[in-house]
Amino acid sequence: MTALARRGTVPHRGFEAALHDGRWIWITETVCADGRMLFHACDVTSLRSDSRILRDERDAARRASWTDPLTGMPNRRYLMDRLEAWLQAQRALPDFGAHSIAVLDLDHFKQLNDFYGHAIGDAVLVSFCHRVVEHIRTIDLFGRIGGEEFLLFLPNCPVDAALTRLEALQAVIAEGPTHALQTGITYTFSAGVAGFAPGEDLHETIRRADRLLFRAKTEGRARVRG
Repeated sequence: MTALARRGTVPHRGFEAALHDGRWIWITETVCADGRMLFHACDVTSLRSDSRILRDERDAARRASWTDPLTGMPNRRYLMDRLEAWLQAQRALPDFGAHSIAVLDLDHFKQLNDFYGHAIGDAVLVSFCHRVVEHIRTIDLFGRIGGEEFLLFLPNCPVDAALTRLEALQAVIAEGPTHALQTGITYTFSAGVAGFAPGEDLHETIRRADRLLFRAKTEGRARVRG
């Protein structure tokens, strides 16, 4: 799930993969501006195993620092790092484009946690993440920024289109729980959506989305505002 959430979110990355026959492959992934991805694979089995172990341990520590331990999703640190890097690259292009960012918050989560217990509350968070990742594009970036609050970055997606997509996601969530949550408990979320401005600070864009989320909450919850 974490790999799906991160796929295509950086211009270039490299990683190792183990094949069933024991060989190791080094894969590079390059993301083009139009969303296409170019993959190149190289057999690195001949590398010393102890070097590979050290790299694996280093990579595991790095993943842990970027990952929310409960949901397995990217955490705030990873999201901010990737978005800052994306913004820097995007501003160097002649056409900045239309992109959106959304802040999502589960409705009445504290009451659900208090009534059913933290185990069910955790299952709701995991269930929600599964549903979102299943219904977003590979170039989108989704993660948990704290508590029951999440961030969704939608590149090449103007605000009107982002609102439509989030409303469709609300309909999916309303169908009921799946995966880790099989108790029949239903839940909803509210969201605020802001468009990126070429010269605007990332944190101000997120603050605008957060203010729109607050508006959605005060107007009755289970709605999206942009």
